[in-house]
Amino acid sequence: MSNLLHTIITGCHGLFWACAFLLAYSNSPCQAQSNSDFLWLSPAPSYSKPGRPSGEHDHAGHGDSSQRRPGSEQAGPIMLESEHRPSPMRSYLLHGRHCHGDITAVVRRPDGSVDPAILKGDRVSFKASMGDGPTHGANNLYVIEKWLENDTLVVRVAKWITMHHSCGWGHDHKFDNQRTMPQGSPDIPVEIIPCRLWDTNFHSSLRSGDNLDVHIASEGKPVPNAEFIVRTGNNWVRKFSTNQDGNSTVQLINDYIPSSWPSFKRTHRSPLMLTATYTSPQSGTYKEQPYNSVKYITSLPWHYQPPVNQYASYGYGLLIGTLTMVVSGVGVYAYRNKHRRPGRGSRNI
Repeated sequence: MSNLLHTIITGCHGLFWACAFLLAYSNSPCQAQSNSDFLWLSPAPSYSKPGRPSGEHDHAGHGDSSQRRPGSEQAGPIMLESEHRPSPMRSYLLHGRHCHGDITAVVRRPDGSVDPAILKGDRVSFKASMGDGPTHGANNLYVIEKWLENDTLVVRVAKWITMHHSCGWGHDHKFDNQRTMPQGSPDIPVEIIPCRLWDTNFHSSLRSGDNLDVHIASEGKPVPNAEFIVRTGNNWVRKFSTNQDGNSTVQLINDYIPSSWPSFKRTHRSPLMLTATYTSPQSGTYKEQPYNSVKYITSLPWHYQPPVNQYASYGYGLLIGTLTMVVSGVGVYAYRNKHRRPGRGSRNI
């Protein structure tokens, strides 16, 4: 009888939470957001590999992002994007969408051309040709959202950069900055442009201890005095302001500390969220409604790896430890062999 009662209570509890979930999310995929929050993107599960431990990658150039935004209390599993295994369709999830905002999505190709992206609910995707062509290199995906809040026009831009590349296509463009350097677009209201994210072989190169230089631009023009915030997956948060040229620099800390050295992974990717915010005293009308200022908010998720000297020193330590054990063993054997008593171990018959 007690088992039957427990089963009924458990079933009612599950039904209650299922109904609550449907009531909360069945009406709209968007969420009510304040204008101080940001819109952001992450790889969609169908084109990523969820559930794998952070740091297990198929190639040394694979990107990743947190399914929950880095620096928040809801930081969750890492979603990996296979940059060196190109796909004819790249798909991403949109997070933090406003319920009443007007939204558009575009993709900037490595050759500078801009094409519309496919936006369906909270999923954004774009097509990429296979082989060496105009999509071979860094592709920028932008989702732009606008709405009016009181007398302020809120403009939020979520940006994602993906390296569409296969080693089978060759590395003829390895010294072409248009292919290997992050680029901006003069048509985007606001965006974060990092100075370098890959090496000349299209591999991710950002590591702990590196200085990350970024440029904040609005329609191709620098944005001075913008608030630039860096968040890591371990809740390390730092705020900076851009200079008169719209530039800012942050040195990335090493917040990857494994529980033990045997569990250390040199390919570990630490999630990183970059955001920038500034308000401009612009006036105008939006949907026939006047506004007196424009608030710009943009985001760019990325990742970084442990420094080379961290796992190099670990390798040196293992080598020194191994040599010490070998030398000690040889020394003990030589010592015991030298001081062995004559005839010890033999028996007279």
